[in-house]
Amino acid sequence: MVRSISSKRLWKGLEPLIAAIVLIAITLVIAIAVTAWLLGVFRAGVEGAERLTILPNATLNVTGLTLNMTIINHATIASKIAAINISNCSVADPSPLLITFDPGEAKTIDVTLKDCKLFAGVVYQVRIVTEAGNTFYTSVVGTS
Repeated sequence: MVRSISSKRLWKGLEPLIAAIVLIAITLVIAIAVTAWLLGVFRAGVEGAERLTILPNATLNVTGLTLNMTIINHATIASKIAAINISNCSVADPSPLLITFDPGEAKTIDVTLKDCKLFAGVVYQVRIVTEAGNTFYTSVVGTS
């Protein structure tokens, strides 16, 4: 005689299995979303995010203490530079700090530095801070 398994007993065995599969699926979805966020996949879709690109043609003249760089605003909002830092030098002429970059606009700016000692052939990191508090970096080699 064959014993049949009651449907109530069968469901008792399947419920923990289904719960485990659902938990694993939720965990995978959360892990994929966090990974995508960390890698910046969703950055372009965030409305109002600043996206400045500093072109690699930046130059730094260490004898005249001048920094020349081209910046492009790829965002959908305007961006305004609040500070430019390079090797703890101060900016002699603050007028480049008043420049506003409209969406899609590219501008070349010249910055005169003071109170610093720079050397030719050394790679310096330039830090640009916007009024919104976002920071953008580029590297430039000092030339004489």
